[in-house]
Amino acid sequence: MGGRYIDFETGKEKRRLSLLRRLDCKCDAPSSQNAKNAKKNEKKKKKKKKKKKKKKKKKKKKKKKKKKKKNNNNNNNNNNNNNNNNNNNNNNSNNNNKNNNNNNNNNTRSLQIGEKICHPS
Repeated sequence: MGGRYIDFETGKEKRRLSLLRRLDCKCDAPSSQNAKNAKKNEKKKKKKKKKKKKKKKKKKKKKKKKKKKKNNNNNNNNNNNNNNNNNNNNNNSNNNNKNNNNNNNNNTRSLQIGEKICHPS
């Protein structure tokens, strides 16, 4: 891209700037090469737009069958009753165990951290 040319305004010979220097230059006017490239790109875009797009086929939606609801209310109620009965039974047995434990623990005390049990021999 380098080279020399004659400036018609001054009539003096001038050096062409290298491409890198031209890219650094903050000139608003694009170089002739850039302008040519821009025109080519515009033409390419126009050609691409002219291509016909293929139409996509629409898929038919399948109708979903409605399922009939079964009467599960009776089953649920029975299950709930059974669970409640079981819970009550468990609670009663737990309470009995607690009472027994309390009776057993009256004569004992809890160990402190690091304390060992000494059995009298």
